[in-house]
Amino acid sequence: MREEMRLHIEMEAERLQASGLDRSEARRQAHVRFGGVEKFKEEGREARGLAWLDSLSLDARLGARMLAKYKGLTLVGGIAMAVAIALGASAFEVISVLLREDLPLPFGDRVIAIRYDTTTNASADGRVLHAFAAWRGRVQTIEHLGAFRLVQQNLIAPNAPPEPITVAEITAEAFVLAGTPPLHGRYLLPSDEQDQAAPVLVVGYDAWHRRFGADPNIIGRTVPLGGVIATVVGIMPEGFNFPISQQFWTPLRLDPAKWSPWAGPELDLFGRLAPGVSTEQAEGELASLGRQVADAYPDKNARLQPVVLSFPRAQSDLDAPLFVSLLRAGQFLVGALSFLVAINLAVLLYARTITRLGEIAVRTALGASRGRILSQLFVEALVLTTLGAAAGLMISRIALRQVVAMAGVVPFWVRYELTPSTVLYAFLLAVGAALIMGVLPGLKATSGRLSANLQELHGRTGTRLGGMWSTLIVTQVAVAVAILPAAVFMAWYVLRMEFTGRDQAVDRIVLANMVLSDETAARDERVVRQRQDALMSRLRQEPGVIAVTYSSAVPGLGPDRRVEFQPTTKVRQADAVDVASFRIDVDLLQVYNARLLAGRVFDARDLGSARAAIVNRTFVADLLDPATGPLGAQFRYAATGAGGAPTDWFEIVGVVDDFPGLPRAPGAGGEPTVYHPMASGAAHPAVLSIAVGDTPKATIAQRVREIGAEIDPSIQMRRVVPMSAFYDEQRSAFQKIALAVGIFTAAVLLLSAAGVHATMSFTIAQRTREIGIRSALGAQPRHLVLGIFRGAMRQLALGIAAGSLLSIGAFVAVGTGVRSGSGLLLTVVLVMAVVAMLDAIGPARRILRIQTVEELRVEG
Repeated sequence: MREEMRLHIEMEAERLQASGLDRSEARRQAHVRFGGVEKFKEEGREARGLAWLDSLSLDARLGARMLAKYKGLTLVGGIAMAVAIALGASAFEVISVLLREDLPLPFGDRVIAIRYDTTTNASADGRVLHAFAAWRGRVQTIEHLGAFRLVQQNLIAPNAPPEPITVAEITAEAFVLAGTPPLHGRYLLPSDEQDQAAPVLVVGYDAWHRRFGADPNIIGRTVPLGGVIATVVGIMPEGFNFPISQQFWTPLRLDPAKWSPWAGPELDLFGRLAPGVSTEQAEGELASLGRQVADAYPDKNARLQPVVLSFPRAQSDLDAPLFVSLLRAGQFLVGALSFLVAINLAVLLYARTITRLGEIAVRTALGASRGRILSQLFVEALVLTTLGAAAGLMISRIALRQVVAMAGVVPFWVRYELTPSTVLYAFLLAVGAALIMGVLPGLKATSGRLSANLQELHGRTGTRLGGMWSTLIVTQVAVAVAILPAAVFMAWYVLRMEFTGRDQAVDRIVLANMVLSDETAARDERVVRQRQDALMSRLRQEPGVIAVTYSSAVPGLGPDRRVEFQPTTKVRQADAVDVASFRIDVDLLQVYNARLLAGRVFDARDLGSARAAIVNRTFVADLLDPATGPLGAQFRYAATGAGGAPTDWFEIVGVVDDFPGLPRAPGAGGEPTVYHPMASGAAHPAVLSIAVGDTPKATIAQRVREIGAEIDPSIQMRRVVPMSAFYDEQRSAFQKIALAVGIFTAAVLLLSAAGVHATMSFTIAQRTREIGIRSALGAQPRHLVLGIFRGAMRQLALGIAAGSLLSIGAFVAVGTGVRSGSGLLLTVVLVMAVVAMLDAIGPARRILRIQTVEELRVEG
């Protein structure tokens, strides 16, 4: 439009200039004769139906000014909407990924997995080697049928220490199905699957760069892989990670003749549906072809049936219809959180809107329609929710990246980034929230008579906040009180970790998980003992190594088991309770310098009895009656699962101080812990604790891997890391969780505080003249404040009471107990009381500043 009008003016100016006028005068007269440019633009927009653009621009500018004017509401509403939309967008993205049914491959929507599912609730049976052999080469409804299994092997790359890697033993059909040509060399071929073929290895792009220095001459070279020497035959391009997230591929070589049906290793089967074939047709053909296997085992045949499902769903085990429905419902419910926040903010905006009833009445009297006023209020709210959506998407993006970082390895089809659909979803939430926040208050505010609204110019109002608002305030306060204990506990725990030192033993220990990749050897305790003893013997001879010991789990982070005591044992809690349980080397307590408080430590004689147990100080303090000594007390582990039986009784022979665990404040208890003696080789995998001197821990870690590979290529030393770094990772993960809980709790608390503050402010605006009259009659300021705020305080008290009951129920449900959580709950109540006092300061000052004479003059 601008260009067209400029052209008309220039043509008129040229005509006038040709008639004898100079250029400047000709342009001036052309503008005069053409008329108002903006007027013609408006007429053009109206003719094209675009007049609403001007209104939208005006309303957006007005909305921005209102946000700047009401800074408190902007801050509260922006934070609340940002957190709500961040939760909604994150849930939408995660659930969308979980429900994904296609792969980023050619014809990825037809790539499927095949399982033998049970007709009962038992898990699927993956021992399908014979069924796979019966189907392969004969099935017509599925193309490129293949199989794989994931194994752990030691890889010794040039100029690098041995390192455990995940290898996909896979059929050659996988590379044909994926349709991705190799970057260098070749991928696996069917001939590689023959037993007499030479071992070969295909390497992924990332592993090629990380472990082989992106050397293109690596093709044709040999590398030790587990117990064989494999030749590198190909390098796959960047981004290829089929079937899950692999970077190493070797041929799957399994001879069905060596295994009886429904025996052997577990396999994952995959393929691609032929064009026009449904999953039901494929399942029918598979059942028919596999009948020869099933008929030989009628019991299995009655309980198992082949099932075809999308490859991503099969790998995530999220194919159950009920579970899928729950996930989709979760998407809706988390998204609805933003609408709950919007309803809350709508009442806050309503409290602000009623102060503008006079303005609305004047605009109505001047001809503004109700729709025009509602659209203005909607756009004002949309400015706020859009800012909240933008901030929420930023928070969601950061959170999703942290989730991926904490998860480590994720399937190659998972990309926890903000997809266009997630961004659209977030802004749809923003629009929906704006409708609630802007239109609902506007409908109520514009529903009155014009004369009544004009009275608002003089401060007269009959507007009331109804029962919904009171219910909302009580609910908000209750939710805040219910979730605050978790946030307070996490914040306190994080502070304890930050400002207290950790045990000295942690700083001189290197951890290593010893695993045998040879499945046959791993099942033989005698072989495991031989390998473990040889490894520990070599490590003790290594310069810089002071001592080596072992345990069933990382000390301080053991699995929980439920214990119960003999009736004759006096205990603090009669019910069964959860404790951390470890099996340890008889020398482990000495290696960690655990201080003995009572009784004795383990020795060789305890390995035969299997009844001796040592507990930590927290176990004694939390569970046993202090009137009787812990030594000699007996306990057992309760039955687990259907049909399970409790263990034999154990006798406490010693008590040690808490060690090492995450850093804790002096005097703060740890977790009740039990230690049992364990012989070498009795646990697989085993956690080795290597005490070192001044030698750099990185050097020791490298030597641990090298020594393991030298003793036996099947010995994998996984997760070789200084214990201090391991605990720092645990602490960092806890900090991130605490931060997320803290942000959500702060948003709920801020919203609750804003609701209480809005109630107080609205009450003052509603009862201004009453306050003035009561003040003129001699009412004391404190009586005025208490009288005006009585309703708000009642709502706060009800919310605190309801939230406290919810917290107590949570304490009981998690086994903390009311007594243990009473101090935490009292802290939460005090926090809410302080928040209420801060809420009351501003409104109370407004009450005390009300001028009696002026209010009475307005009344007259």
